[in-house]
Amino acid sequence: MMPYARTFDSYRIAIGNLGFGIVEWIECYYSNDLVGKIYFTGYNDLEAGLMQKESGGDYIVVGYPPSEFDKILSLLRNERPLAIWYNKNAQTYGIVTASLQPVGG
Repeated sequence: MMPYARTFDSYRIAIGNLGFGIVEWIECYYSNDLVGKIYFTGYNDLEAGLMQKESGGDYIVVGYPPSEFDKILSLLRNERPLAIWYNKNAQTYGIVTASLQPVGG
């Protein structure tokens, strides 16, 4: 199976209680459409790579430990364009630059 990927051009940072403790998350948008969510939890209940459905369409969910929040935020603030992706069969996921970047650029 090919990886699912969604490019995004904006994001929103949130923190809240989702019923199992305080969680930080980042919502990823492309042209104001939700395309992904990045959760930072210490729990295994949020399976990485879930494809969620909303009335506006599908979006990708990935999870990282809370210790990775600053690294991900730095990537969001300093790189563009970006994409969120996952491969269900390989059980891999991530956030990547959506195009090749010039060396030293």
